[in-house]
Amino acid sequence: MIKTTDIKKVFDAYERELSLVEAKLERLFQSEAPLIPLIGRYLLESGGKRLRPLFLLSSARLAGYKGDEHIMLASIIELIHMASLLQYKGSFPAIPFFYSADSSVFYRHVF
Repeated sequence: MIKTTDIKKVFDAYERELSLVEAKLERLFQSEAPLIPLIGRYLLESGGKRLRPLFLLSSARLAGYKGDEHIMLASIIELIHMASLLQYKGSFPAIPFFYSADSSVFYRHVF
């Protein structure tokens, strides 16, 4: 049985890389279109465990990868996951503008 303390140790071991992923995600949501940073900020602040980026980062480390492109790849994986959540209204109930068909379609296309 996996204990919470074991998972915390794994996240702690990748803290630096995960913070780089988080910073990359923030940069990817920068846009002159006002809706993009607004929704991006909400998605980033809504939490999330960032398991998908962690899986990619740990795979890269286990494979002996020495570059820095894994940060971008981990960010892209998280963006794809976030975009998939936008398909379901219940995923982000606190964002009323997601319920307009125009903005929901717009944002999914931006992803």
